[in-house]
Amino acid sequence: SDNFNLLTFIHSSQERQLSYRRKRELQIFTWSNAILLTISGLLLSSYSQEGKNIGNNSIPLRILITIFIIGLTSFSITWQLYQRKRAANHQKIITNVATKIGCFEGIDPIFPEKWKNWGQNYTTLQEMIKTPSKISATLFMALIAIISSWLDLLMK
Repeated sequence: SDNFNLLTFIHSSQERQLSYRRKRELQIFTWSNAILLTISGLLLSSYSQEGKNIGNNSIPLRILITIFIIGLTSFSITWQLYQRKRAANHQKIITNVATKIGCFEGIDPIFPEKWKNWGQNYTTLQEMIKTPSKISATLFMALIAIISSWLDLLMK
Protein backbone atom coordinates (compact mmCIF):
# COMPACT_ATOMS: atom_id res chain seq x y z
CA SER A 1 0.00 0.00 0.00
CA ASP A 2 2.80 2.44 0.85
CA ASN A 3 4.59 1.42 -2.34
CA PHE A 4 1.42 2.01 -4.37
CA ASN A 5 0.92 5.43 -2.73
CA LEU A 6 4.51 6.35 -3.52
CA LEU A 7 4.10 5.27 -7.16
CA THR A 8 0.85 7.24 -7.40
CA PHE A 9 2.58 10.32 -6.00
CA ILE A 10 5.49 9.94 -8.44
CA HIS A 11 3.10 9.48 -11.35
CA SER A 12 1.10 12.57 -10.38
CA SER A 13 4.19 14.77 -9.96
CA GLN A 14 5.61 13.59 -13.30
CA GLU A 15 2.30 14.30 -15.03
CA ARG A 16 2.42 17.87 -13.71
CA GLN A 17 6.01 18.29 -14.91
CA LEU A 18 5.11 16.83 -18.30
CA SER A 19 2.21 19.27 -18.61
CA TYR A 20 4.53 22.16 -17.70
CA ARG A 21 7.08 21.09 -20.35
CA ARG A 22 4.40 20.82 -23.01
CA LYS A 23 3.08 24.30 -22.13
CA ARG A 24 6.58 25.78 -22.28
CA GLU A 25 7.25 24.16 -25.65
CA LEU A 26 3.97 25.58 -26.96
CA GLN A 27 4.74 29.05 -25.57
CA ILE A 28 8.17 29.09 -27.22
CA PHE A 29 6.66 27.89 -30.49
CA THR A 30 3.86 30.47 -30.33
CA TRP A 31 5.96 33.57 -29.66
CA SER A 32 8.74 32.68 -32.11
CA ASN A 33 6.32 31.83 -34.91
CA ALA A 34 4.30 34.98 -34.24
CA ILE A 35 7.48 37.01 -34.74
CA LEU A 36 8.37 35.07 -37.92
CA LEU A 37 4.83 35.50 -39.26
CA THR A 38 4.93 39.23 -38.51
CA ILE A 39 8.28 39.61 -40.28
CA SER A 40 6.93 37.72 -43.31
CA GLY A 41 3.76 39.80 -43.38
CA LEU A 42 5.64 43.08 -43.14
CA LEU A 43 8.07 42.06 -45.85
CA LEU A 44 5.38 40.79 -48.20
CA SER A 45 3.21 43.86 -47.66
CA SER A 46 6.19 46.08 -48.54
CA TYR A 47 6.18 44.54 -52.03
CA SER A 48 2.66 45.78 -52.69
CA GLN A 49 3.90 49.37 -52.56
CA GLU A 50 5.80 49.93 -55.81
CA GLY A 51 9.36 51.09 -55.23
CA LYS A 52 9.06 50.87 -51.45
CA ASN A 53 10.29 47.34 -50.84
CA ILE A 54 12.90 46.57 -48.23
CA GLY A 55 15.09 49.61 -48.15
CA ASN A 56 14.84 49.95 -51.94
CA ASN A 57 16.76 46.72 -52.57
CA SER A 58 19.26 47.15 -49.74
CA ILE A 59 21.33 43.94 -49.67
CA PRO A 60 22.91 44.69 -46.26
CA LEU A 61 19.43 45.14 -44.73
CA ARG A 62 18.27 41.84 -46.24
CA ILE A 63 21.36 40.09 -44.86
CA LEU A 64 20.68 41.59 -41.43
CA ILE A 65 17.04 40.43 -41.56
CA THR A 66 18.16 36.94 -42.64
CA ILE A 67 20.69 36.75 -39.78
CA PHE A 68 17.98 37.82 -37.33
CA ILE A 69 15.58 35.16 -38.67
CA ILE A 70 18.25 32.44 -38.45
CA GLY A 71 19.18 33.53 -34.92
CA LEU A 72 15.57 33.62 -33.73
CA THR A 73 14.86 30.24 -35.33
CA SER A 74 17.97 28.64 -33.82
CA PHE A 75 17.09 29.97 -30.37
CA SER A 76 13.49 28.78 -30.67
CA ILE A 77 14.39 25.31 -31.92
CA THR A 78 17.06 24.87 -29.25
CA TRP A 79 14.57 25.72 -26.49
CA GLN A 80 11.78 23.63 -28.04
CA LEU A 81 14.13 20.65 -28.30
CA TYR A 82 15.28 21.16 -24.70
CA GLN A 83 11.66 21.16 -23.47
CA ARG A 84 10.87 18.11 -25.64
CA LYS A 85 13.82 16.14 -24.19
CA ARG A 86 12.81 17.06 -20.65
CA ALA A 87 9.23 15.99 -21.42
CA ALA A 88 10.54 12.68 -22.78
CA ASN A 89 12.33 12.05 -19.47
CA HIS A 90 9.06 12.58 -17.60
CA GLN A 91 7.26 10.29 -20.06
CA LYS A 92 9.82 7.53 -19.39
CA ILE A 93 9.30 7.84 -15.64
CA ILE A 94 5.51 7.73 -16.07
CA THR A 95 5.87 4.61 -18.23
CA ASN A 96 8.12 3.04 -15.61
CA VAL A 97 5.55 3.73 -12.88
CA ALA A 98 2.76 2.32 -15.07
CA THR A 99 4.87 -0.83 -15.57
CA LYS A 100 5.42 -1.22 -11.83
CA ILE A 101 1.69 -0.79 -11.16
CA GLY A 102 0.97 -3.49 -13.73
CA CYS A 103 -0.71 -1.47 -16.46
CA PHE A 104 0.98 -3.54 -19.20
CA GLU A 105 0.34 -6.98 -17.69
CA GLY A 106 -2.34 -9.61 -18.12
CA ILE A 107 -4.51 -10.89 -20.93
CA ASP A 108 -6.32 -7.55 -21.34
CA PRO A 109 -3.80 -4.92 -20.15
CA ILE A 110 -4.90 -1.37 -19.32
CA PHE A 111 -2.29 0.13 -21.69
CA PRO A 112 -1.26 -1.23 -25.10
CA GLU A 113 2.23 -2.73 -25.37
CA LYS A 114 3.45 0.01 -27.73
CA TRP A 115 3.03 2.60 -24.96
CA LYS A 116 6.05 1.09 -23.20
CA ASN A 117 8.19 3.11 -25.63
CA TRP A 118 6.60 6.43 -24.65
CA GLY A 119 9.29 9.09 -24.33
CA GLN A 120 11.83 7.25 -26.47
CA ASN A 121 10.81 8.58 -29.89
CA TYR A 122 10.85 12.05 -31.40
CA THR A 123 13.53 13.40 -29.10
CA THR A 124 16.19 14.33 -31.66
CA LEU A 125 16.22 17.22 -34.07
CA GLN A 126 16.33 14.84 -37.05
CA GLU A 127 13.20 13.00 -35.84
CA MET A 128 11.37 16.25 -35.14
CA ILE A 129 12.17 17.68 -38.60
CA LYS A 130 10.96 14.55 -40.40
CA THR A 131 7.57 14.50 -38.66
CA PRO A 132 4.78 17.03 -38.19
CA SER A 133 6.01 18.91 -35.12
CA LYS A 134 6.37 22.38 -33.71
CA ILE A 135 10.04 22.32 -34.70
CA SER A 136 9.32 21.46 -38.34
CA ALA A 137 6.64 24.19 -38.40
CA THR A 138 9.14 26.69 -36.97
CA LEU A 139 11.66 25.78 -39.67
CA PHE A 140 8.98 26.16 -42.33
CA MET A 141 8.00 29.62 -41.02
CA ALA A 142 11.67 30.64 -40.96
CA LEU A 143 12.06 29.54 -44.57
CA ILE A 144 9.01 31.59 -45.56
CA ALA A 145 10.38 34.63 -43.70
CA ILE A 146 13.78 34.33 -45.40
CA ILE A 147 12.20 33.89 -48.83
CA SER A 148 9.99 36.92 -48.10
CA SER A 149 13.05 39.07 -47.46
CA TRP A 150 14.60 38.13 -50.81
CA LEU A 151 11.44 37.60 -52.88
CA ASP A 152 11.70 40.55 -55.22
CA LEU A 153 15.32 39.73 -56.04
CA LEU A 154 14.48 36.06 -56.52
CA MET A 155 11.67 36.98 -58.93
CA LYS A 156 13.92 39.06 -61.20
